[in-house]
Amino acid sequence: MKSITRQSLCVAALLCISGASYASDSPVAVNTEGLSPGLAAKVEAKAQQGHTELRRFIWRTRMVYALDMRSLLRG
Repeated sequence: MKSITRQSLCVAALLCISGASYASDSPVAVNTEGLSPGLAAKVEAKAQQGHTELRRFIWRTRMVYALDMRSLLRG
């Protein structure tokens, strides 16, 4: 019984840590030149949420917008 409680606490701690690292994703500067105003606004909004959300947006909409992470990120 004690090992189950200990395992549950470890899993809960790992989930909290992973959630904290996800929440601390800092905004990303992007280059939206040449994009339509509506798409540029979507990209900017995702970039303000951080690298992870921007990457997810690009992956999720890759067949619609054909965006590339390397071309959007400012060097």
